[in-house]
Amino acid sequence: MSTTFPCPKPGCTYLFDTRQLPPAAMVTCPLCKTRFPYRAGQVLAQNTAPPAGQVLAQNTAPPEPVTSEPIATINYRPHQASNNVPKMILIFVGIFAALLVTLLTIYKMVNRNPLDATTQVTGLRKDDTYNFSFNNPGKDWQTDSDVRAQMDINIFSLKHSGPDGWVTLAAKDFKDHNPRPAEEEYEMTYRLKKFFKNVEFEQKTDSRKTLGGRTARYYVYTGDVGGVQMTGDCYLMSYKGITYAMFAWAASDTVKELLEPFADIRERFGLLDRRESWSEKKSSTKTFALKEGAYSITDFDGVWIGRTTDQSDFTGNTRDTFIDPPKDIDPRATIALRGKFPIKNPKSQGIDFVPVADALVLELDKAGEPQQMAKKYLEERLAKEDAAAESKTTLEEAKDAPAEGQTAAGDTKVTRYYSKDSQAASSNKLFVVSALSIPGKVVVVVAECNPRDAKYMEPYMLKLAGSLTAK
Repeated sequence: MSTTFPCPKPGCTYLFDTRQLPPAAMVTCPLCKTRFPYRAGQVLAQNTAPPAGQVLAQNTAPPEPVTSEPIATINYRPHQASNNVPKMILIFVGIFAALLVTLLTIYKMVNRNPLDATTQVTGLRKDDTYNFSFNNPGKDWQTDSDVRAQMDINIFSLKHSGPDGWVTLAAKDFKDHNPRPAEEEYEMTYRLKKFFKNVEFEQKTDSRKTLGGRTARYYVYTGDVGGVQMTGDCYLMSYKGITYAMFAWAASDTVKELLEPFADIRERFGLLDRRESWSEKKSSTKTFALKEGAYSITDFDGVWIGRTTDQSDFTGNTRDTFIDPPKDIDPRATIALRGKFPIKNPKSQGIDFVPVADALVLELDKAGEPQQMAKKYLEERLAKEDAAAESKTTLEEAKDAPAEGQTAAGDTKVTRYYSKDSQAASSNKLFVVSALSIPGKVVVVVAECNPRDAKYMEPYMLKLAGSLTAK
């Protein structure tokens, strides 16, 4: 039997449940508010309200008077989902946002550059990490974060207004050794090339130039920035394993007006005593030279082994598998070396092969400019190899940057070449070449490896070739 019946008002869709009603009462529909008498057991006409004073049809005894019956009111309230969950989410979001803001604030306070704290810079700064002090100028100088980012400047970048001019300071800690001249110069050159177009620079010989009270190497340069021709200089100085590079420049037609402000900035830089206990670690430097030779090359990293030396091979065996007298390789060769990528280098982790390179030192009869003779030697050698292998190899000077930005370690010019074999890409090579004139001869250093190994060995090849020095 059905336990529900509809509201007697036509058009109302509400259904009453008899189980929720008292035995007898005046009932109010929660939707349309119609009131009507109800007694258990009555049958209501569908959607028909009883006429006033008329007794409803029934299957049982007539209804008793209802004036004394209680009134039953059904309170209809649509179901509402609890809003506790959204409130909790909002609370957690608020807490997280507040925590994030706090952490970001702390991070900025800990990691901020003091010169970036405000637009105008004032006061004395002491930097224990890079062992220097700097008395910030204030007044006409402001920080320039754009230039700092574009030049990869890690200390400060300042802009002078009226007329416009810039001074930046970069520093690098070489940790365990004093930087070699080429390493020192690289801290200048790569930044100039990043920021200036068509940049040209030249080192000037002037022992009177100082930075922080110590003699500095002095360079002048020109370059284009946004269509404006700029002129500037750079002071390079190293102390206790740290190199400092201070750049200053302005538009070429106004740079003279800023010479005094630039000099004032340099005077504000000084060295601290935070690294007095620092000392250079003993290196694995080894020099290769003939007993009566007029030249030498240097291995700064303990990477290169003489092919005429009785050494174990790279697999750990004790046999001397790579003993090759230089003249068996080329009658003009005097020194033959093989280089092995050092296990101590962190990059050795994760590679499943041992990168190697070979190097040869030759004495050629003098017949022209040293670098041109070195290139001619390579071309002739490759032509002979092509004839034997029935192949065709091209030789092109490398235009890309060396691996890891490494430069040569000495003052001898170094040139990089790529050879490409038309028959077998596995025969392609990277060559790093240097040359030096000695009485009646040209000494040539040729270091080489395949492209796979170049990623690891090129820095050591560059340093070896660049170390060629006349005795």
